[in-house]
Amino acid sequence: MKKYLSILLLCAMLLGLLSACGSPAQTPAEPDAPAGQDAPAESETPAEPETPAQPETPAQPETPAQPETPAQPETPAQPETPAQPETPAQPETPAQPETPAQPETPAQPETPAEPETPAEPETPAASGDDLTGLVDQLYAIKAPKFPLMTVEIDLSDADAVSYYTGLSDASALSGAVVSESMMGSQAYSLVLARVSDPAKAEETARAILDGVNPAKWICVQADDLDAAVSGDLVLFVMIGSQFDLPAADLIGAFKTLCGGTLDKELSK
Repeated sequence: MKKYLSILLLCAMLLGLLSACGSPAQTPAEPDAPAGQDAPAESETPAEPETPAQPETPAQPETPAQPETPAQPETPAQPETPAQPETPAQPETPAQPETPAQPETPAQPETPAEPETPAEPETPAASGDDLTGLVDQLYAIKAPKFPLMTVEIDLSDADAVSYYTGLSDASALSGAVVSESMMGSQAYSLVLARVSDPAKAEETARAILDGVNPAKWICVQADDLDAAVSGDLVLFVMIGSQFDLPAADLIGAFKTLCGGTLDKELSK
């Protein structure tokens, strides 16, 4: 089709060129007339032939639309690769049987220890132990079943000496401690005193037994009072009968501590 249109266009151009070349040449000028003669009238110049109209260039035929490219078919999905079968677990290696423990060698029987010879109780009168330590030793033999507190009596405090011992002054004493309950008002008091003159130990014990106030706690009262003497030591105990511990039991513990003998036992 394109070749056909090109040939038509070429022909049209050749026709146009031929028409232009065939046009009449211009007429030559007439010679001038001699003088005194009228110049002949000029002949009319023949009209130029009309140039034939150029043939219309035929319209270019429409280029046919290109056919649509058919869509490519979809690539089929690849089939899934089947899962690999699981490798079966290896069977466990059976545990090696334990080697039986060697029988223990029976321990050699221990040689029985020689029984210790019981120590002879020390006589407090001849010992240098302090009074608080002696009270602790006494309680190791016999003691009330409630918490106790043992403190030293200030012999320079006349009120404290009178409250705990019933003595008007401490001139006969070289030291003293008192042990009482830590649970408030309990009718219990133990006094251990050392006298300056052992010859006055019994006299001092009697003065304490008679002078102390068994109702000093106001709300409670002791009704079991005992005293004992060993060398320069004086022990005084007062306790309420509601406690299952007679004062005589504590005097007996003091007697054991003193080697089994006492110089004097007093009671009220």
